[in-house]
Amino acid sequence: LGDVYKRQKEYILYIRLNKAQNMLLYSDYSMEYIAQENGFSDSSYFIRVYKKWRGITPKQERMQNRL
Repeated sequence: LGDVYKRQKEYILYIRLNKAQNMLLYSDYSMEYIAQENGFSDSSYFIRVYKKWRGITPKQERMQNRL
């Protein structure tokens, strides 16, 4: 049961981070707004989690991959 819960939690985080990535690339919303809209308690935590997931900060993501 613990593994199922862990996988669900990881999947939900993955969905939240993907939504945040789309907002970074296709909007001009602030980091604070994107963090809040995707359920992160504050932008610092969002930045840490995002960097762990992608290897770059949200700001770097926006600057490097903006369409």
